[in-house]
Amino acid sequence: MVETCPAWNSRLAARRISLFLDRALAETGMTAAQLGLMAEIAAAEDDTLGALARRTGLEQSTLSRNLRTLEAEGLVEIATVERDQRRRAVC
Repeated sequence: MVETCPAWNSRLAARRISLFLDRALAETGMTAAQLGLMAEIAAAEDDTLGALARRTGLEQSTLSRNLRTLEAEGLVEIATVERDQRRRAVC
């Protein structure tokens, strides 16, 4: 079943592609996932965490963890939205 399971094989292929891309990006200090997230942020009109999570298909906890890494490296800033102190945006 492992050889013919489309779900397993697609996940395996995705992991191998990610590994290949991460190795290619190693000199930049970024992973393929981080680069993709930065591209989503750059292209976004709605920069709230909720909107970014919906667009990327990531759970907010996973998104927040990835954004904290980018924020620690000075690549993004997570700020409170002025009109609603409960919401946060990515700059």
